[in-house]
Amino acid sequence: MVLRPTLTVPSHRPLSTHALALVLVLIAFVAVFLRIAHGRQRRNVYLTCPPGSIGHSVALTAHSGLDKLVMPFDDEDTLKRKFAGMKFRLDSRTGSVVVDDSARYATGPDEASMSLLAQGSP
Repeated sequence: MVLRPTLTVPSHRPLSTHALALVLVLIAFVAVFLRIAHGRQRRNVYLTCPPGSIGHSVALTAHSGLDKLVMPFDDEDTLKRKFAGMKFRLDSRTGSVVVDDSARYATGPDEASMSLLAQGSP
């Protein structure tokens, strides 16, 4: 009686294996090229936390004043209404997220700013 294996090892075709290896090597070369090409631009970027982490988000928005505007119980419609007309940008000095005042008041003052202006006048 001769025992035959029931599991067969899948055979790899040499052409497809070499094509996949070539694609992976090309991707690696492109990644190395991009890293070297943009190294000078990345040199002046100082990050307080790893990008994409919660700490990074908190560090970017810490001094933006968004904590006074957003409440934990706000739903999506309320947030859309609160952020309507606001433009955000990165502060070139600190790197934090701030509201761009020039874009906010380009359409004219809103009710809140008009009431503040009215309170200051005699």
